[in-house]
Amino acid sequence: MPRAGAPRPTAKRPAAPQFTAAVNRPEPQRPAAPSFGWTPILGPGDPLGELLEPQYSVYGLLPAEGVMIVTGATSSGKSSLAVAVAAHIAGERPDFAERLIHVESSIVVHVDPEGSYKAINSRLQALFGAHQFSEFEQRCVAGNYRHVSKPKDKLLGDPALTAVIQRAVGDDPPALVIMDGLARLSGAKSENDNAEMAGAIDYIAQLGEALQCPIWVNHHTGKDHRSGKASNTARGASAVEDAADVIAGIEHDEDSGLRLFTMRKGRDIGLPMHALEYSVTGWTIGDDQHGVAVRAPVAVDYEWKPLTRARMSEHEIKARTLAEAILRELGGDELSTSELTGHGFGKDQLHNLRKQWPGVLTEVG
Repeated sequence: MPRAGAPRPTAKRPAAPQFTAAVNRPEPQRPAAPSFGWTPILGPGDPLGELLEPQYSVYGLLPAEGVMIVTGATSSGKSSLAVAVAAHIAGERPDFAERLIHVESSIVVHVDPEGSYKAINSRLQALFGAHQFSEFEQRCVAGNYRHVSKPKDKLLGDPALTAVIQRAVGDDPPALVIMDGLARLSGAKSENDNAEMAGAIDYIAQLGEALQCPIWVNHHTGKDHRSGKASNTARGASAVEDAADVIAGIEHDEDSGLRLFTMRKGRDIGLPMHALEYSVTGWTIGDDQHGVAVRAPVAVDYEWKPLTRARMSEHEIKARTLAEAILRELGGDELSTSELTGHGFGKDQLHNLRKQWPGVLTEVG
């Protein structure tokens, strides 16, 4: 065991991804609102935030760039949500869960360590039925959704894996890359090794920079050693969360079956004031050779839920950070106590903010 105060081992940086064809992305432009009688909204109570939207491909759900680690326990719905977002982009739909999609491409790449193309295809078939994709949208998904099976003997950073991803992308700039299962994809001997896991995240970040798109990375949560229950943090080395640009978590209420997607860390990005609640259900996609119904999981019933002070504290976000986010969304130079009370702030939090923000926090009445 290294002695206290000893320098931490330096992470071995994997080779940067090399692409023969340069990817030139056009300047992002705000897409026109759909012309079929209604305009998708950002969410209940959210203004159409010019400050925050350019930072997101889907506001509050998918950043416009960088590495996003999505943590959750087994069967929490991580893959179901990732596939749903990717399919809406690949199907050229204008919005997801009533939030506009801001992308300049419809190409998505799904990197899967298990090589289970049939499983992903089943998920897509279920999604087509549950979300009523038109024939045209299904054809778009068929052409734009690219699956990559990671060779079992290749680690992240291996030129052979980079070449496979390059062939999937081609000359088309992707809108999103999904890395489904960080531990299996990294091939690390130990998830607790900071050097190995930092190297894996570093390669993923370089890949995102080369492709000029965000990368969604699914990863399991760890356990609280005191209580033995699942924690909100990523499993294994602390370098995973330290190196990521965005950290999001999915909580699963086993009694109700509801899932809650919450962003709890953002580097150079405004954190949203709402979390996405959804369910995962088994959708029948056909019968097997014995006439037994075949079902595949699909994310359904999306609903945006306002974040409260109590929930924000669960994700270790300070009251000042939350108050600053509210102020940015509302605009202006002042913030009333009634606005903060509506987000669950108590007397102690308001008292502390009065000291920290003289002249900014105003009293009601």
